Amino acid sequence: MTEDRGQPEDFGDLSDEEIQTFSQEIVESIPEMMSEVLGKDLEADFDPEDQVVNEIEQIFMQFRDAAQAESEEERSEKMMHILDESAAQAFSQMDFIEGSEKEGLEALIEYHEESFEDRYDLIESWGYEEYLEKVDGLAVELIEDGKDQKVTALYEDEVDRNTGMMQRLIDPLFEEYLPLLEDSDIKDADEVRKYQDMYEETAELYAGLLPEFIAVLQIKKVGNHEYEELKNYSLNNLLQKLNSKKFPQYNIFAGCLNRKIRNAIAHRDSKINPTEESIEFYDRGDFVDELSYEEFGEESIELFSAFYALWCFNSRITYHKIKTLPEMLEDVG
Repeated sequence: MTEDRGQPEDFGDLSDEEIQTFSQEIVESIPEMMSEVLGKDLEADFDPEDQVVNEIEQIFMQFRDAAQAESEEERSEKMMHILDESAAQAFSQMDFIEGSEKEGLEALIEYHEESFEDRYDLIESWGYEEYLEKVDGLAVELIEDGKDQKVTALYEDEVDRNTGMMQRLIDPLFEEYLPLLEDSDIKDADEVRKYQDMYEETAELYAGLLPEFIAVLQIKKVGNHEYEELKNYSLNNLLQKLNSKKFPQYNIFAGCLNRKIRNAIAHRDSKINPTEESIEFYDRGDFVDELSYEEFGEESIELFSAFYALWCFNSRITYHKIKTLPEMLEDVG
């Protein structure tokens, strides 16, 4: 429906009644769309009024009038102006717009860029920016290949129900563990235990993101996915699948999580040796590995970097889509 009406030669022929119906449908879809863009659950607080429908209706009438312009250049210019003003009005009350010198789409793009750059700079300082670069490149490739809609559908159908929970966890998690993340120089047994807590919690959250990520890689490779099956896989099977020859570019996302160390920590089956500054890990009493304080600190930070990269993936698709809107409007014109 919206794709057909989005073409200027069709949109310019819409009647007032058709625009009114179309506007009502758009308003009803806003909560889900905005929740995805902003990473916040807005549906419970959304109570549309007639005024909202009327405002949307006025915007589409402006688009209709713009679509009736005689020249392609004039159509494109008018549509870009309407879109930018509409975005400025829609996002003017949002917290992330306050203090910005930009408006509309430029302000939204700036918000996404600055949020990503802050985290990128931090993870780059740890030496693990490759994980963020991988997911950012994946987002771009999916859009270029025309497969981003399938990924968006996957997140809408299966993953959005987890978004609110994850959003409530990620910021406190960052704040809690930031002192450890900024300095991986483990000094004593007490700090070892803090790192073990961070590793265990990060591993659990990371494991929860793997089914969606593997499903996205399947979409990229073959155009469809097996998410329903993947979400029932054990952690070991997920890591094996991610580490397969099918996804060589993304094998690092399997190698960053040591399942045996995770199990040892979860079962409280490790031994700290302060004199040697090392940690022995056991699985059901059997020795599996020994790491120095420094090695374990690095492995913990690498896992957190990979986790945060996967968490950022969906927002990177949103960002790259928003960034191409001006160019898309020019093509429409």
